[in-house]
Order: sequence, then structure tokens, then C-alpha cells
Amino acid sequence: MAKKWIDNVLIYGWSYGKNGGDKLQRRKIALAVSAGIQEKDYQPDGKYYYTLEQGLVPFKILFKFLLSLKLS
Repeated sequence: MAKKWIDNVLIYGWSYGKNGGDKLQRRKIALAVSAGIQEKDYQPDGKYYYTLEQGLVPFKILFKFLLSLKLS
């Protein structure tokens, strides 16, 4: 679902860039996460092999990229 939002919203010329790319100006970005599983499953030796923090790295990178565009 997050991938679809990224594909649909983060479009050059609509959400950022030239030719009307202002739809994200003055907007805030937030990420809420609910894992719904035991903490031990989100460990290097757990069911998913990564911590929840590691799983959120792509979102942190995306948010830093958006901030670098000076959207706000």
C-alpha cells in the first residue's frame, strides 16, 4: 500500500518540480507503524531477520529526499 501511495503521489510536476509541482508544499510527513507481532520476530535472529528500525530505513531515505526538495 505504501508503494502505491509513493507511485501515485510523488510524481515530478505534480507533487514537486516544475509545471505545478507544488502539491506537497506546506505539508507535513508522518509515518505510523503497527507491527502486530512479537518484538523477538523483528531481530537479526528472528522470523523477519531485521529489526523494525532497519525496515523503516527506506522511508527515512525518502523523507530526507523530500526535505532536500524544499517542499515546505
